[in-house]
Amino acid sequence: EGVVNSNYAVGTQSYSLPASLALNKWALGGVWNITDELGSCVSSCELRLRYRAKTVYGVFSGQGTVTVNGATITVNKDDIFTLVDSSTSVEDTLELRLSDGLSLHAFTFGS
Repeated sequence: EGVVNSNYAVGTQSYSLPASLALNKWALGGVWNITDELGSCVSSCELRLRYRAKTVYGVFSGQGTVTVNGATITVNKDDIFTLVDSSTSVEDTLELRLSDGLSLHAFTFGS
């Protein structure tokens, strides 16, 4: 799975972001409700993802905003959204902040 939070499990609980991440790892911060299909933001939700790709997409549902490395995306329908679109493959860290009630289903990557 790649998640580094040691307490990651189905249900509602609080998570803390680590200081750093290895490549292809991710972590949660804030209070999330985790199911088998998605993670829903309960309060002050953050997600950090260390990746190598040309493009990164996120599948979100609900209504609210996602702040991606400082830029805000408005989510008003269940859809896939472009989070990173680079001309070449890069190794970087993606920092997301979700508004309460918004759900994240998946990430997909393009090389």
